[in-house]
Amino acid sequence: MMMITISLLLSVTLLVAANVIAYRSKTPTAKVVCLCLGFLLVPQFFNFFSPPVALLAVLLLLAVVIWRELLRGPSSFRGLSLVATMIAFAVPVMYALKDARLRARYPYESLEARLPASPAARAMPVSSQALDRLDQLEVRMGRSYIRSHRLMMLHERSVEIFVRHYGFGVTRMVPGPSAQNLALEGRDGPDILQPGPPAGPPRSPGEWLRLPATDEEPLARLHEFGIYDFAFPESFGYVKDRRHVAGFKPHRLSHVPETSPRGWQVRTLDLVGLLLNDEPRVYVSAHLPRMGALRGVPTRPLDKFEMVGLTAIKNGDDLLSVRDGDAIRMVGAIRSVKSCVTCHGGERGDLLGAFTYVLQLDEKSNVEPRPGL
Repeated sequence: MMMITISLLLSVTLLVAANVIAYRSKTPTAKVVCLCLGFLLVPQFFNFFSPPVALLAVLLLLAVVIWRELLRGPSSFRGLSLVATMIAFAVPVMYALKDARLRARYPYESLEARLPASPAARAMPVSSQALDRLDQLEVRMGRSYIRSHRLMMLHERSVEIFVRHYGFGVTRMVPGPSAQNLALEGRDGPDILQPGPPAGPPRSPGEWLRLPATDEEPLARLHEFGIYDFAFPESFGYVKDRRHVAGFKPHRLSHVPETSPRGWQVRTLDLVGLLLNDEPRVYVSAHLPRMGALRGVPTRPLDKFEMVGLTAIKNGDDLLSVRDGDAIRMVGAIRSVKSCVTCHGGERGDLLGAFTYVLQLDEKSNVEPRPGL
């Protein structure tokens, strides 16, 4: 409120001073010009910038030029100055009304009802390899996102909006909230179909071939890209706390993770839920996982390979992949990074869920799989 009060006092002072000069001075044009320039420049030395005051100063400069060109009396300048004042304050008011509509479109909402009542599954000490991959994912997830900043401006700086509105002065370099830059393409589109039909049950464990580390690394990157797309930090919006979140979009996969090297492609990708049921369950859907559409989706128990993979993950690994006949089966952990803790609670590294994959060799590929792959 102090900023608004100061801006109003400065505007009234500028308006009255300009009219007094117009009525009493023999050289009003030069003095009004000096007065307006002073109100434009002097506040900058005190690190203060008020768009209405600055705009009023510019409009009064224009008004005094028009007034002198018309060679009218002081009363004409009073009318022009009042019009300038109305315009100076109408512009930020229009921006404020626009932002009020955006706040109604992106209100604060609580995520507590959407989050599991039980905390994330605690894992045993995470392996060094899993920790390195978690660090890499956190670097990707931890970037600063301008959408979050804009939503914060929209909600947390609304009191200042009338006098310190983004879009004026140097703040034009970072555009303020708008319907265009707050929207997220690919987050509200139709569900993405699974790339292939459901796979049959895995063979017996004795027939699995564990992939060597050099062959597993490309699959780990594929899994990392899948987690990033599923979480997509920009879709978090602005998170003040789990009860005050603006602009949140439910986690989902917007595309099939990129094809891994050597011609292997994702055939199915399903979400393993760990927190909503007494026992882990796999969501069975013809579409790639989307949290906003999981209610009512049927589930199944874990198969033999998924049970082994989940055990490995709970013991600190982040990925288990094996060659199973003409397919690759893989289970990858979805662990909490720092940006997840605000809403999900717990600690960094906690197990939030897992993805279970089936990959098959692309028929168009001319690559002959090695014994491992």
